Amino acid sequence: MKALHIAVSAFLLSSLLLPSHLLAEGNLFNQQTQGSLATGNIDSPAIGRQLFRTIRRSSSLIEDPELTGWISQLVNRLAVHAPGVSKTPYVAITRDPSVNAYALTGGIIIVHSGLILSTQTESELAAVLAHELAHLSQRHLTRMINDRKNSPLITGLGILASAAIASKSSEAAQAILSGTMAIQAQQQVSYSQHYESEADRVGLRILTAAHFNPQGMPSFLEKLDKGETNAYGNLSKYLRSHPLSIDRLSDTRSRAGNIKTPVQESVDYLFAREKIRAIYQSGQNTGTPGIPAEVASYQQALQQFRRNNYNGVLKVLGTRSARLPVALLIAQSLNATRRFAEAERMLTPLQRQHPQNAALTLILAQAVAGKGDRHYAWQLLNRLRPTANTGLEYFESAQHIAQQAGQYQEAVLYNAERNLRTGEYKYAQLALEQVLRGNNPEHVKAKLQRKLNEVKMAKNELNYLKK
Repeated sequence: MKALHIAVSAFLLSSLLLPSHLLAEGNLFNQQTQGSLATGNIDSPAIGRQLFRTIRRSSSLIEDPELTGWISQLVNRLAVHAPGVSKTPYVAITRDPSVNAYALTGGIIIVHSGLILSTQTESELAAVLAHELAHLSQRHLTRMINDRKNSPLITGLGILASAAIASKSSEAAQAILSGTMAIQAQQQVSYSQHYESEADRVGLRILTAAHFNPQGMPSFLEKLDKGETNAYGNLSKYLRSHPLSIDRLSDTRSRAGNIKTPVQESVDYLFAREKIRAIYQSGQNTGTPGIPAEVASYQQALQQFRRNNYNGVLKVLGTRSARLPVALLIAQSLNATRRFAEAERMLTPLQRQHPQNAALTLILAQAVAGKGDRHYAWQLLNRLRPTANTGLEYFESAQHIAQQAGQYQEAVLYNAERNLRTGEYKYAQLALEQVLRGNNPEHVKAKLQRKLNEVKMAKNELNYLKK
C-alpha cells in the first residue's frame, strides 16, 4: 500500500513538475496529456502557466530566441484551427535526441530536438504538432478519466492540486527523481487506439486548415510503421511499447489522399532544423542530402560558427542577406568581429519588416551598443513586447544592454522577467522591492510596481496550487 501511494504521488507530481526525461518513453503520436484537472476545481490556465515555468527552470530547453520564435510561429499557425485550444500555446524545444513530442494541460507543447531532426519536411513536423493539439482539443485525458474511474492511478486526479507543484514527501520526491515509478504509472494511463485515431483525424483537419501538406501525417506514420532509423533516434523504439495499428495507418493515408488543398511550406523550417543540428546536436551528422543550395551554405557556415570561426562564416555567406536566418548568422559574426556598423546597416531594414522578432531586435541592439550608442540599443529593446515563449537568452542579453546604457531599473526588470518565466518569484520580488526603495521617476516607479504586482500574483497563484 505504501508503494502504491508513492507511485501515485510520483505520477501526480511528475505530471506538473515534469522533468522531460521522465516522459521520454512515449508520447509521440501516443501523447499523454498530463495533469488535467477535469475532476477538480483548479483553473487549467493557471496550471499551464505554473507548469510551463517549472519546465523552463528544470528542463534542458533550447532558449535561443530565434528557435523559440520559429517553433512558436509554427505551433500558433496550427493552433488557430484547433477548437478549444489557446491560439498562442506555450511551446518549447527540449534538447533531447529521442524522437518525441507531447502536449500538456494548460496548452503546452514540448518538442524534442530529435523529432525535428527526424522529419524531412515542415509538413511532417506540423503533422506531429497537429496531432498533439488534437489531443488537447478533444480533451482526451478528461474522457479517459471518465472511462477509467475505477483505476487506482486515476482515482486521485481530482485532488491533483494537492500534489501539483511541490511535495513534502521525501519518498515521493525520490521516486520522481528516479523516474521509475512515474514512468510505470504513466504507462497505465496511456491513450487507447480509439483516441489515437481520433487525434489523427482531428489533427489532419488542423494540418489541412493551416495549409500544410496532408501527406505529412501518413508520411511520418509510415516511418513509424517501417521502424526507420537515422542518426537522431530510433523510430522503432516508440513502436515497441506503442504498436501502430494497420487500420489507423490505412485510414490516415486514405483521408489524406482525398484532401486537396494549397500547400504553404516555409524554408524557415529547413534553416531552423539545420541550426538545431549544427549547434545543439552537433557531432552526429555532417550533412543533409537534398537541401537547397542556400540552406547547404548556411549549414556550412553554422559549422564555422560553432567553432568560433566568424571570418569563416563571412567567407561562406558574405556580409549581406535579405533571408532572415542567414542575415542573423551574418550579423552575429559581424558583431563578433567588431564590424558593428555593417551588422546595423544589414539588420535595420529587416527589423522594420519584423519589429517584434526578438532574435533580430536583440542582435541589432548588440550591434548598435557595440558602436557606442547604448541608449538607442536599449530603446530598440524597449519597443519589443516579449511573449510567454520568448527564449530566456533574450532577457539575459537585454539585461546586459540595459546595464551598459545606464538603465539600471530596466536591467532589474529584465532580470525579473527571466525569474518570472522560470517561477523564481522570490528573487524577482526581492530585486524589484529593492530598486523601488530608491529614487525613481514616477513613470519608472509605476512600471516597476506593475511588474512587482504581476510577480506577487504569480506567487499567490502558485501558493494556491500547493494547498
